[in-house]
Amino acid sequence: MEEKVCPPVHELERLLRTARPQPRPDFVRSLEASLPRPRAPLRAPRWHVVFAACASGVAIIAITIVLGVAGALPFSTGAGKDAEAGPRCRTVFVERRTHLPHLVRGHDGDLRIVYRWRRVQEPVRRCR
Repeated sequence: MEEKVCPPVHELERLLRTARPQPRPDFVRSLEASLPRPRAPLRAPRWHVVFAACASGVAIIAITIVLGVAGALPFSTGAGKDAEAGPRCRTVFVERRTHLPHLVRGHDGDLRIVYRWRRVQEPVRRCR
């Protein structure tokens, strides 16, 4: 029987590296010449950044003032004065008929919504 001898791994690596195909130098130069040249990164002038920051600040201040005048902020004008009903107001209950939904189990076992007319008492504040 014949024994096969394998060369060491480092000899195989050397053989593969020397046999690696290399492109022709003129092809490499033409390929590099066809690539676009990298541009220098464009920087915005500093005054653009300063202008944007100032505009944002002015916009936030304007929105705060408008919301403060409208009374939508907790520290707005008249925030501590809550509206109160006059002494001649009273609460009465008004009875109304409304359409209320109810869940009903059908003959097949499925749930469905059925609307029924019901009388409901609702509190209403009446002032004179």
